[in-house]
Amino acid sequence: MSLHKYNLITDEAIIHQTYVHMFVYVMPMIILSLAAVNFFIFGFEKGYVLLTYILAVIGVILYIRALMKRIKHGLIITSKRTIIHTGIFSKKMIDIRHNNINIWFIKQSIFGQIFKYGDLILTVSSGAAIHINGIYNPIEFRQKSLQIIDKITHDRF
Repeated sequence: MSLHKYNLITDEAIIHQTYVHMFVYVMPMIILSLAAVNFFIFGFEKGYVLLTYILAVIGVILYIRALMKRIKHGLIITSKRTIIHTGIFSKKMIDIRHNNINIWFIKQSIFGQIFKYGDLILTVSSGAAIHINGIYNPIEFRQKSLQIIDKITHDRF
C-alpha cells in the first residue's frame, strides 16, 4: 500500500487503510487439506494419485491467487478522497471524492461478523456501484470515512 503515498495530492494525508481479510485463504487451505488427507489415506493407489494431484494443483493455484489478492488489493481513506486499488499485472485505481459517495452498503455473513470481514458496496453520485469484496473490518472503514465527510462538511459552513 506504500505505492499510493506517491500519488497523494497537495495537502492530502492518509487517514485510514484497510485490506483484504485473511479469510481469502480458507478455501485454498481446505482444498490443500483434502489433497493431503487423500494422499495419507490412499497413498499411491491407482486412481487416487490423479485426484490428489488435481486437488493439490487447484489448491496451490487458489492459494497464489488469494495471496496476490491480499497483497495488492486495498482501500485508503485520505483527507480528500477514498482510493481503491487492485491488481498486480493489470492495476486499477479508483479515486472517489468523499462528497461523491452517496450510499455505504455493508454485507457481512455470520462468519464475517465473527472474523471482522465483509463486502462493501459504495454508490457514488453518478449512480455507479463499486463492490469491494472480503475487506477487513468494513464497519470501521465506513466510520472513519463518515467522520472525514462530517469534518469536511462542518469546515465549509
